[in-house]
Amino acid sequence: MTLFRCSVLKKRNSNKFLDTPDEVYAVGEVLDEVDWPDHFKRTGGITSQGVTRFGPEGYDTWPLYASEKDDTTFYEFAYWKLKDWENELGMQTNASLIKLEFHPNDKPINVQTENDKDKILDISTYVHSHQWIKGFANIPESISYPSVRDPHGGGINFAVYEENAVSNFSFFQSVTMIILDEFNVEVIFPNKTKVTVKPIK
Repeated sequence: MTLFRCSVLKKRNSNKFLDTPDEVYAVGEVLDEVDWPDHFKRTGGITSQGVTRFGPEGYDTWPLYASEKDDTTFYEFAYWKLKDWENELGMQTNASLIKLEFHPNDKPINVQTENDKDKILDISTYVHSHQWIKGFANIPESISYPSVRDPHGGGINFAVYEENAVSNFSFFQSVTMIILDEFNVEVIFPNKTKVTVKPIK
């Protein structure tokens, strides 16, 4: 299965963010289990935010999040960008849509089959999702769940904890993202077309 994630990646062994498609493609070509661990440990990912839906504080493994639909990932990425909207208002972010192959050994745990799915997918708090994930005896290989940030629905996300379940990272598309206000982010594509995304908050 092909998944997508929108990222602002850094060069290996550098504090410099990648800012050209060529750089991203080069990194995507060489990513392997040696280069990849930062995304699966507490030192990687969105650590400045402290926690994510399925990455509670103190959890040993940091999940990689990706979406089944490429446009869903813009809503997910925009949601996190808007966390600091006042400081980044009008600022331009050069982001890259990364494509990866997802090949889990076990069927992902499907949140939609859980009795407390509405609580687990609460749009305003992670309290219930953290309680749920901590209830497992072992860290799962992966979790599937519907995006709660994409207002169009139908976008399935995955939280992947096992690095061997993903491979073949490659550059798919570069975009420019600009925060317009507290709720909206403009996405500008290479052909200069624009779309405004308003993630559910």
